Order: sequence, then C-alpha cells, then structure tokens
Amino acid sequence: MVESSGLSVNAFLNEAVFGKSRHRPGEYKILAQILAACARIADQLREFKLAGAEHSSLAFEAMADELRLIRTILMTRMGRRS
Repeated sequence: MVESSGLSVNAFLNEAVFGKSRHRPGEYKILAQILAACARIADQLREFKLAGAEHSSLAFEAMADELRLIRTILMTRMGRRS
C-alpha cells in the first residue's frame, strides 16, 4: 500500500493519520511546467494584442481570463500566492 502511493513511509503515515497531503513526487514539477506554459501563452497573447491584431479583442480577453483562472488554480495547488 505504501509503495503504490509513491510516498515515503513517513509521508504515508502523516497523510493517513493527520490527513495532511503533500504533493506526490514529480507533481510539483508538472504543476510548475503547466504554469510556465500558461505564462508563455499569456506573453504571446500580449504580443498579438500589442502588434495590433484586430481579430477580436473580446476573444483575446476571454483567453486571457481563462489563463488567469488556470494560473490561480495552479498557484493555489502549489501553495503559492498570486
């Protein structure tokens, strides 16, 4: 049971007894990669908007809103402040 959890014995016991859950090994790295990808997308959207792309400022704003939501969720999950 401990082996399949991916946690150390100590972390497994802490989670089982106290209900405290830490990130699984590698989870933080994956969250950080997703957060970095969101930042790159946000930068590209800003560049398009600054370049005068007139396709639809509402579409750009909607995409930016979605990225802000994803960023907020990731930051919360990682235990960081926005």
